[in-house]
Amino acid sequence: MILDDILIDVDVGKFSLQGQLINYQNHPTYGKGFKGMITAGFTPKFEIDVTAQFGTVNDMRYWYADGLLTISNGIQVFTGVGIYGFGGGAYYHMSRQNTENIQIPTDPSGNGVDNSDIPGQSLSGVVYVPDPNSYLGVKASVILGTKPGPAAFNATATFEMNFNGSGGLNFIGFQGDAYFMTPITERGNDSKVYATTDIGYDFNNNVLHGETSVYVNMPHIIEGANANHLAGTSILHFEPGE
Repeated sequence: MILDDILIDVDVGKFSLQGQLINYQNHPTYGKGFKGMITAGFTPKFEIDVTAQFGTVNDMRYWYADGLLTISNGIQVFTGVGIYGFGGGAYYHMSRQNTENIQIPTDPSGNGVDNSDIPGQSLSGVVYVPDPNSYLGVKASVILGTKPGPAAFNATATFEMNFNGSGGLNFIGFQGDAYFMTPITERGNDSKVYATTDIGYDFNNNVLHGETSVYVNMPHIIEGANANHLAGTSILHFEPGE
């Protein structure tokens, strides 16, 4: 149950700050705590998005923080390709929920939305839940795209590792989202053509699982026949006994 909601909206020309802080109590999964998302804009044009959550459930403390720096003009790394952003995050006593059919948070028009009122949901759409068997997790991201303009193609790639309390690995994974004919600022579930991939290895159960999905939304030309314009999904899965 949400008790309080604090909104932030500041614009002083060369600097702007928008965000939201949510307090929750007696949540069936997250217990009590708070979550917030802040977007800071600066001139020259670059933007920082930060999501963080801190809470306690069943006398166990947990938290995560997730940040993304977006550079509108990009940094050229070699001919025709630039870096348009960097990201990173960490979490404590939390783990990823089932990642099948990950959808980037959007509004009914397909535009990216502030997900700060949804406990556990990160900037990428992956949901984290409290987990006493997980000690610490870290991740790093990069946004790449065509240069001088990233609308033809752009992608976000994220590498993640999760450790147990003994320092061993629980999980290692890679998540990526690639967009065609879509500006970075307009990415969402209604993009013309995009693909998502998520692959990871569970060390505790010796399971390798990965999924790649392609979405096509080009009315009167070609469209995915399934929900959210899904054209198809391929699955990779290996585990003992199968």
